[in-house]
Amino acid sequence: MISFKRNVNYVVPKVKLLRFFSIAFVLLVFSCEKEDLIRLNSLDDHVGIFEPRNKGCRVKRITSSDSYGTSYLDYIYDERGAIQRINTSKNNFIGFDYNTEGRIDSIYFNSLKGHYFIIHWNGTFPVRREMFLADTLYSASEFQFDEQGLLKAVSLLSYNNNQVYRRGFEYFFDTRKNMLGWKIEGNFYLGYAFLRYDEMRNFRRLLGFEFFYQDIYSNAIQSFSSNNVLYADDIDRQRKYIYQYNKRGYPVLAKEFGAESTLIIVYENCD
Repeated sequence: MISFKRNVNYVVPKVKLLRFFSIAFVLLVFSCEKEDLIRLNSLDDHVGIFEPRNKGCRVKRITSSDSYGTSYLDYIYDERGAIQRINTSKNNFIGFDYNTEGRIDSIYFNSLKGHYFIIHWNGTFPVRREMFLADTLYSASEFQFDEQGLLKAVSLLSYNNNQVYRRGFEYFFDTRKNMLGWKIEGNFYLGYAFLRYDEMRNFRRLLGFEFFYQDIYSNAIQSFSSNNVLYADDIDRQRKYIYQYNKRGYPVLAKEFGAESTLIIVYENCD
């Protein structure tokens, strides 16, 4: 009978060993380089979205694409670094005026004559935003912030036939200053419940003024959170997001699955 014995002292050929260590070295170098590309500075992890702008990292253009087509917004800054206007792909623009403290106190639109916002401040925080149509007060929003500067509550007021209609919202954040959702007045309904965020910087915090003229109770979640949402579950549908980041940790591409929409963000002074 012929028997076979396993060679327990099998020696790995030198070529295979060399190939193994070469691959391991390449992976190690790549992982170190990737980690070194995004280095967050603890001094500017949380951008103060109500502070006057400066010449630091800022958004230059946002291109949005979905099933309806592609559009873009160009952000124009003055010599101080403050946002001066937003040019749109439809040859319209949104303009901004400032008070003596360098904070936005009015927003107007060239495409909507007589349509503008007035902003009232209490120190570093906005307390009221008024919308006018043909110089007539149409609606207003009143804001409350907590001791950490997080959005605590918003009251929406509508003016019609000398009557004022009010609707209130409360907002909730986690320990990383990411918004979890909201509660409508006395009800227990949470408008959104975000399950997961990334650990990178939210570029929308560089554009805090957008909060003033957009839909407060839906856009506040994206605008006020410190990080970027990866997964959201709301009353309408579930949403998933993926991102690509620059060296400062800001997204340069954001893709939403479900709505099949894509944002491409171009920065300046943000290397």
